[in-house]
Amino acid sequence: MTASKKPVVDATIAPRLLELCSARGVSFSDLARRTDINRTTLTRIVKGQRCAHPGELSCILKALRVRHRDFFAQPRHHDLPVFGIIG
Repeated sequence: MTASKKPVVDATIAPRLLELCSARGVSFSDLARRTDINRTTLTRIVKGQRCAHPGELSCILKALRVRHRDFFAQPRHHDLPVFGIIG
């Protein structure tokens, strides 16, 4: 297996993909049709049961209309939730 085909291992990918699907109202079946990725494989990726290969992740992000840099961007401080002030 070449370096470019190794799965993307990042524990935050699955929850973010699940959130994107939910926010956009896209079912796993719809996403499978849009990406040409087997529905079972796609479901396992989005639920964190399988790592995504770079090509798969690219197809998923394209189908969800999300740029890679936006998906992997670190949250800015003002994007973090405020839980209260310690005083």
